[in-house]
Amino acid sequence: GRIEVNTVDASGPPPQASHAAAAAAAIGKPSVVSRVGWGSPDGQGSRVKPYYYPVNHMVVHHTADSNSLTGSEQSWADRVRAEWSFHTYSRGWGDVGYNYLIDPNGVIYEGRAGGDDVVAFHDTANYGSMGVVLIGTYANVPPTQAAQDALVRLLAWKSAQKNIDPLGRSYYYGCDISSYCRPYNAGAVVLNIAGHRQVTPGHTTCPGDQALAYLPGIRDRVKRMVSDNTSTGNTGSDLVVDDGSSGFAMSPTAWHDASCGYDGHTYWTYATDGASENSATWRPTIPTTGRYRVFVHIPQGCGLGSSPYASTAAAYRIHSAEGNTTRTVDHNTASSWVDIGAYQFNAGTD
Repeated sequence: GRIEVNTVDASGPPPQASHAAAAAAAIGKPSVVSRVGWGSPDGQGSRVKPYYYPVNHMVVHHTADSNSLTGSEQSWADRVRAEWSFHTYSRGWGDVGYNYLIDPNGVIYEGRAGGDDVVAFHDTANYGSMGVVLIGTYANVPPTQAAQDALVRLLAWKSAQKNIDPLGRSYYYGCDISSYCRPYNAGAVVLNIAGHRQVTPGHTTCPGDQALAYLPGIRDRVKRMVSDNTSTGNTGSDLVVDDGSSGFAMSPTAWHDASCGYDGHTYWTYATDGASENSATWRPTIPTTGRYRVFVHIPQGCGLGSSPYASTAAAYRIHSAEGNTTRTVDHNTASSWVDIGAYQFNAGTD
């Protein structure tokens, strides 16, 4: 199998530049901006002692603030720091209350310090849950597609890692020891992927009516992603073909280097009208015949110009045992790993 990209737009006039790296992979942890990356005053550490409990539930929230940058905010990292400050000082929690935060562009941020299974402050007693918050207010408008896609990737990774049924319900210890949850959920049984108000009914409207309405579809997408990657025995290890790999090849075009992207490097070039120009191919070595999910890595913030500086409809052609499939990706708005579908691949390189 192989993945090709033509950096000329599938339709419309060509923009200035394009770049990408690709991988055929099973479910891995999606790209996450570290605490240092978003400017946590405590860095990767915390001023409070971390506690741990195995995660078996995932709870979705919204921050109930503006859906766009406001005031002096220059980036969503500014909002993440504001959430940290509110939870640390105003709430007295010593750190941000969520395990992960997702901005409207689909960028995922590391929340509470401590890593996997760290107990945060987000729904009730919190022991056994991973809290994920969508930045913004989703009472009357749905989360952006980018935010939904990022949420699906994050929940699918955790579901696969912890063997959680995305469509199921199960006992939640954090609920059992909470007066906000136990009286309202018989036997402390809660949806494995729940909205905040489904954990503590009557005590909050979080994550907003629209976000809650989209949750059944989110669960279905998570289930499909997990099923695609476990039904054929994939173990979660990634097959990465980077621009330094032997399985990577570029068309004979004037390519330029940039110090950004996967592993700190990417190639880019100026698009032309020639459909056969400005293309690249990623050819992984498939260890076992089976179904694999394919992601492409789209770097942002490379200093190449003001958006739109890249292809708005770069065409990715996936050559698999099922035939040839084309998917388009807007390189200006996509961030980090972008899911372009699951396909059947034969073992080997063809």
